[in-house]
Formats: sequence, C-alpha cells, structure tokens
Amino acid sequence: MSNRNKRYLKTTDINKAVVPPRAVLMIMMLGTALLVYCKYIFGNSYWIFYDIGSDTWNEYFPALTMLAEKIRSGDLSTWCMNWGTGVDLANNQSIICDPFNIPLVILYLVGGRWAMAYGLIYVHMAKCLLTGYITFLWLSEFKLDWNGRVIGAYVCAFNGFLVLWGQHYFFATACVFMIFDIYLIEKTIRDQNKSVWMIISIAMTLATSLYTAFPIALACVAYLVLRLLSLVNVWNTKRIIRKLATIIIDVIVAVLISGIISLPAYYQLTEVSSRIGGQMSVPLFFDLATLGGIFTRFFSNNLLGIANNYIGPLNYYELSQLFFSCLGPSMLIIFFVEKIHRDEKRWLYLILAIIAGMMMLMPLGGAICNKFVTTATRYSYVYIPLMAYAIAWFFSNFRRLHKDTRIIVFCTTVVSAIMLCFIYIKHVRANTQDRSILDVYLTVIVICLLTFAVMIISDYKEKGKNRFIASAVFCIIIFSVIADSAITSLIRLNITSDSTYTKNVEDTSQILRKIRTDDKELIRIEKTYDDSFYNDALLENYLGISYYNTTFSKYVQSFMTEVWPKTVNVGGNPGYVTFNADAENGGMASLFGIRYVLSKAPVSDCYSQIENLADGIGAYKNENSMGLGRIYKNVMRQSDFAELTEVQRQKALETSLVLQDFDYELNRMNTVETQTAVKVFKGKNSSHMMIKAESSTPGYIFVPVTWDRGWRAKVNGHQVKLYRADIGFQAIKIQSGKNIVKLDYKQPLQREGIIATISGLLCIIVLLYLKRKRGISS
Repeated sequence: MSNRNKRYLKTTDINKAVVPPRAVLMIMMLGTALLVYCKYIFGNSYWIFYDIGSDTWNEYFPALTMLAEKIRSGDLSTWCMNWGTGVDLANNQSIICDPFNIPLVILYLVGGRWAMAYGLIYVHMAKCLLTGYITFLWLSEFKLDWNGRVIGAYVCAFNGFLVLWGQHYFFATACVFMIFDIYLIEKTIRDQNKSVWMIISIAMTLATSLYTAFPIALACVAYLVLRLLSLVNVWNTKRIIRKLATIIIDVIVAVLISGIISLPAYYQLTEVSSRIGGQMSVPLFFDLATLGGIFTRFFSNNLLGIANNYIGPLNYYELSQLFFSCLGPSMLIIFFVEKIHRDEKRWLYLILAIIAGMMMLMPLGGAICNKFVTTATRYSYVYIPLMAYAIAWFFSNFRRLHKDTRIIVFCTTVVSAIMLCFIYIKHVRANTQDRSILDVYLTVIVICLLTFAVMIISDYKEKGKNRFIASAVFCIIIFSVIADSAITSLIRLNITSDSTYTKNVEDTSQILRKIRTDDKELIRIEKTYDDSFYNDALLENYLGISYYNTTFSKYVQSFMTEVWPKTVNVGGNPGYVTFNADAENGGMASLFGIRYVLSKAPVSDCYSQIENLADGIGAYKNENSMGLGRIYKNVMRQSDFAELTEVQRQKALETSLVLQDFDYELNRMNTVETQTAVKVFKGKNSSHMMIKAESSTPGYIFVPVTWDRGWRAKVNGHQVKLYRADIGFQAIKIQSGKNIVKLDYKQPLQREGIIATISGLLCIIVLLYLKRKRGISS
C-alpha cells in the first residue's frame, strides 16, 4: 500500500495516554451506569415500567417469562397458545429473538421470574457498555486523539435514545448491532479478511429484528456509500467498484444465513401482522409544537416529570431522542462548519449535513426509516455514528478550529439556550410534577451552554489554556450525561418487589395450578381486576384472550373491532385488548372458551364461585362454556355478517359460524352441540392440538385459535381444509359420528428459511476456502 493510502487508512493515536484509553472508557461507563441505575441495582425496583413506557410491564417481561417457561418445559415449538388467542413467535421477533435474552432465560431457570426481573437492568447496562465500547473500537479506525474517542464513545453509550427507549422493543439491542455492523463494514473496507465477521453480524441483525434492521440497513448503506466516496482520490474507480461488489455479495450471504428466522418473520410481518399499513401522512408531522419538542431533545432526553402523560402519537415521550450531551448540537455544528469550510471533500459533508438536518429537525426521518408503525420517531439511534465521530473529531481538532467557526458556535449556543428556556417555560413547566429538580437541572444546562460558548469565543492559542478548556468541556459533557440520564431513570414509574401486582401473581399461582390439574382439556382463564398485565397469561402460563401487542394478527384485531369493541383499549386501538372491559358478557366468554374467571368482585350470574383466595380474589366457573371448541350446524356468509349491528353479530355467533366460503349442502339446524360433544387437548407441544368430537350430523368444529396459513388439519387421519372462521379463527368440517381431529402448525416459509440458511453457510465455507487458497498462493 502506498504512503498516500496509509495516510487515509492507517489508524494512529496522536496523543498517547498514560492509562489505556479502553480502561478509562470502561471505568467512566461503569461508574455512570451505577449512578444512573442505582435505583434498580441497590433498591427494590425492577426495570419494568408502568408509565408511558409500559410495554415492559404489559408485554416484554411476560413474553420473556413465556419464552423461558417454554424452554424449561421442553416446548420448543414456534406457536404460543397463551399469547392472546395464539400467535407465531416470529410475529414478535424483536422480543423473542434478542440474543441478550439468553442470560435472562438462565436466570429464570435458576431463580424464577423475579430473579429474571432483577436481571433486566444488568442486561440493559451491558448493552450500554457494549454500545460505548464498540463505538470506541470504530472511532479507533480513524486518526483521532484518544480523549476524543473516549468521550465520543461515552456519550453514545448513554445517548437519549438508549437511556429512555432502550427497553422499548429492546431498542438497546438495535444500538449495539447498528454500531457493530458499521464497525465491521469499516474493517472490511480496510481488510477483506474481516468480511466473515461482517456477514455474521449482519445476519444476527436480521435474525434479531426486521423491525429495527430496516433503519440499521439504511444507516449502513449510507455509511458505506459515503465512506467509499471519501476514498475517490485514494483508490481508483475499479478498486472502489470491486470493493462495493464484494461487500454486496457478503450482505447477500448474510441475508441467506438469517433466513431460518427472518423469512418466517417476514411472512408474519407482511401477511399476519397489523403493523404495516398504519403509517401517518408526512404532512401531519410538520407541526410547530412538534418541532419545538424535537428541539428540546437535543439538550435533554428526560421526561421532565411527565412520565405518565401520554397524549397522541407525537407526545413528549415519542419525540425523536437526539440527546448526545447538552453540548452535542454545538459540536455537530462545529464539525460540519469546519468540514464544509476547510475540507477538500466539502461537497460530501454538505450532502451529509443536509440529510442529517432534514431527518433531525423534520420528521422526514420517520417517514424514511420507519415503515412499520404509526409513530415515526423510533429511528434516532441511527445518529450514533455521526454524533460519536463529530464529538471525537471536536476534541481531536480543538486547537485548529477556524475563527469564523467560534463566532458561529457562540451564536448557536446562545440562541439554543434562549430557545430552550422559552420552550421549557411555555410547553413543559405547566405539566411538571417535580419543579425543584427540573429548575436546578435547567439552570445547569444553560450554564453549560453559555460556559461552552465563552470557551469557544475566547483565545486559546496557548498550550496550557488549550488543555484547561478541553478538560473543562470534557467535564461539562460528563456532568450533563450523568445528570440527565439519572433524572430520566429515577422518575420512571416501575414495578417493585413489594408491589400489589407481584403479590397478586404469587397469590393466584396456587389456584391456577389447581385448575390445570383438575381440567385436562384446553380451556381459557381470565381476570377481571385492573392491577394485572394485559399479558398475564404469558406471565403465569395459562390460556387467556387479553393481549398487548400492536403486531398481533390483523384478522383477530378485525374481529375484536367489529364484534367485541368493548374489549378494545380506550382510544379504539385494536392492538390492546382486555377481557375485564366486558367481563359480564358471558356469551362472548363462552365463545372463546373462557371457563374460569379470577375476580376481586362478584361477577354475573353465568359464573359460579368455586374458591376464595387471598386478598379477596375469587375463582369463578363459567357454566355455559363449552371449552375451546364447539360444533356448528348453521353457517353464515361473512358479507351478510358484516351488515349486522354489534349486538346482532354477537347474537348470531351463538348459533352460526361465519365463513367466507362453505358447503351449501350442509344441513342447517340453527343449533350448537352440547358441551360434552367437543373436547380439545394439547398435543406434544403448543403446535399440536387434538379434538375429540361426536356429532349426529355433518357440521363444522369452531376453534377460537388465531387463524394462520401454517395450521394443517386432519380428520380421522385424512387431510382436510382448514377454514378461516369468524373473521380471524379456525373451523374444520366434520362428518356425522365420532371424529378425531388433529391440528398441527408448521411455520410458513420455515423450510425455505432452512434452505437459505444452509446455502448461506455453504457460501461462507466457500469464501473461507477461496481466501485461504488466495493467501497460500500469494
């Protein structure tokens, strides 16, 4: 390699540190993590929230418990019977396939659910530390001072998105994989022998979550293109094209390797899930109040005392998290001004500045980076590389800043401080719960901004003063990160070890075990009191119908909206369904096979009490429930059903099965078989069910389990058609007499995924062989 190439590609360390920089970074990050998360490490609080980040309470922790329980019981099937009315686990890929779940599952197997709950914060801290450490490794590939690399990595380890949104859909994992992918892309650009590691990293990114992989892919493509463009004067065109082609081939191999997980997940996302198709129009996001809220996110990521105030899709919690210390915006401005003003590739930085500015200050970023959800603000972790490099570059080039840059930074910091005060007073102060803490913190932010402006505008040509100013800025950034992250963490509303909910879970475990022992059939159980999770069935391993998941089956959501809207969450979002909103509706409870109800108050006459538990919880039996299945003799077209009112629809379902297509020769008797006619049993795992039914005439067996193309049905050993019934569930046609029905689930695209993964692994073996052969020949 020529000297010119080495000047651009060789890693150098301008300033030699007495203490190894990695050790300095790890000490800083570990100390900060202990301060920020002391409430969870040393107290009795779990990393499980019930404020506006309540997904950990209602979904993630119950889902982790379910996953661990399936592993403990040996049920390794991909279908989950107790997640709502049943769902393929690939539908919730972001939660289930996170590799950081492994230590949590081990904790569950060793110490139970609450041991796993205590472990959540340590896993989150590990993600923060990994994000910072990998960022440091990536920055070390460039000609940057050690202190710049350390502070750039440190700020990104505790950026606003990771600290506030790290638990949400396990986005902290996305932060780790994104910077790791970019780091390995950089290593591959420099050394082709690193491409295997890049392939593995990208494959893991896709296998972990398609939801987060999409923004990561956009960030990686942008980085690769800009990085190769930066080498135009270093490499010839042929070499750049060859390098790009090689990386594209590696990415294709990575996609193939991930196929065993990503292909079934893709099917669930596009064919079953309700996630796609709910985007909001881009003009809706261009709102002055929204832009003002986004602006505050540059300087602070905490919830400012309104942790339980969630109003609309663009509320203060959902706004883009852009906090990379309170001085991050000024350093980003410095970086772009200097590069555009002085760098020979100013056109490249001008393009990057325009793209970054548009995506930060206007929610176009959401429209581009998030195609899976209504709220378009869950993408700002893609800024980690940009902010890390800008901050590291600032400290590495502190002495060489242009005079014009100092004036610009001074103006922007002063204006930013004034705007921050204005926005705080006008939009936030009236809603705060603890103004004393916030007033102190606001004062600290303003002081930091003004101090930094004074430092920049001052003359710092002398070496000693340079060191003092750099050290002062260094300390301000650390203080800003610790203070803001601590407030973010401490004001969250979370579950504790002595909370009412944890006690209720333990109190109901005994009766649930008794019910499962006495009733061998597949039956459903529900709760009617409020202090419970939507997904209690996951947490306590029983079958229910309530669910908290916006990616659930669009067919089941259509049924709940059209037929049983009272169970749909306030606001009409069918992604959240709770039985206790209409627990008195015995007819619908019977339709879904809910045979037992746990309640703290008397329920309707259709339930009879069978046992009293602690704290006033009673167990009641639904005498009208026929279990998880019933035989219908009467059928109705789905188009005719749609013309009925809500009350008429519920009444019709008592005697009629709703189908899109059916056998007109079927004898219509307007009757439903008795309770003893149908018994549903679990097979060897959750992907198998067996039904024993006896009927005097032909009919349909209705099973209130989520319809999915992966289900197959056999009646008395013969393959039969499985119908989508009652909008989102299953039905099987049977003949008169005794019938044994077997339902088996095979994940759609699973075979294709296995073939793709095997093909990808074979490609890696071939690539390794060719590289080894090339190395020997050279």
